[in-house]
Amino acid sequence: MSRAAEIKPVLILAIGVLAISTGAIFSRWAMVENALQGDLSSAPNLVGFGLFLAAGRVGVAAISLLPLWLYSKFRRSSAPLDPPPPRPRSWAGYGWAFAAGLCLALHFGTWITSLAYTSIVASTVLVTTNPIWIALATWILFGDRPSRRTMGGIAVALLGSAIVSWSPQISAGHQPWLGNFLALGGAWAFSAYFLMGRTAQRRGISPGTYALVTSGVAAIALAPLPVITGETYGSHSPWIYLCVLLSALIPQLIGHSSLNWAMTQLSPITTSLVILIEPIGASMLGFWIFEEQPSVGVAVGAIAIIAGIALSYEGLKS
Repeated sequence: MSRAAEIKPVLILAIGVLAISTGAIFSRWAMVENALQGDLSSAPNLVGFGLFLAAGRVGVAAISLLPLWLYSKFRRSSAPLDPPPPRPRSWAGYGWAFAAGLCLALHFGTWITSLAYTSIVASTVLVTTNPIWIALATWILFGDRPSRRTMGGIAVALLGSAIVSWSPQISAGHQPWLGNFLALGGAWAFSAYFLMGRTAQRRGISPGTYALVTSGVAAIALAPLPVITGETYGSHSPWIYLCVLLSALIPQLIGHSSLNWAMTQLSPITTSLVILIEPIGASMLGFWIFEEQPSVGVAVGAIAIIAGIALSYEGLKS
């Protein structure tokens, strides 16, 4: 393999990590603009607006994926001499993809809303603890017992999560405990999304079809929730709609697509370890743009979480 071929996956992976690091930034920008735009006589609808951002992100992503999916289907049907490898068809796979889409909706709904209550560093660090919950879930559900090193990493990461959740925060939201819990809920939902997605694709669902189904289901599930909670899709400033658009295009489409492609070229462990840079990048951007300074407890807990996840992956590697 040439040096250029070796560098390309690493470069794509770096682009993906940088892209997903902007997700919290675009959401926080929209929330700041919404607070400035709101009526000073009443408190802003934080939950409804968070759900509006989540619905907008996955909705725009689903709409953007549809023409790409149709184009790939057209190309495949117009090239009969080079057919794709056969996949076993299983309608149960679509059921798993549908369930994964609901988990994806829950993930974005809880995590994005958490940014209205807690700091960027606490939210992004807690929501990226999903490898720990996936390891625990596979142990409980499938009997896949982790190694001692992995168990040690899980213990360290859980201790870090407790430190972050209980630590006072500087420049955070009004209810950091609630925001921390919502971010953890986002991690739990993403863990279920990952496990269901793996099952769906093993039942014959192609990655492109899976991405379209899950994004579409998540968008449909989230669409009515802002209205139910008293939020509106109209009357927002152009900057808020721009933030929604950018959050769908950069962290969702560019970021996640780059990571998914890089994972097919590099070791999953390598990819997962590099993804741990996301909360670091988001925290640096949050400090630079919003002057969010993490407290000592949050910083120590964040370091413990990242170290614990890295240690757990080393255990899986060995």
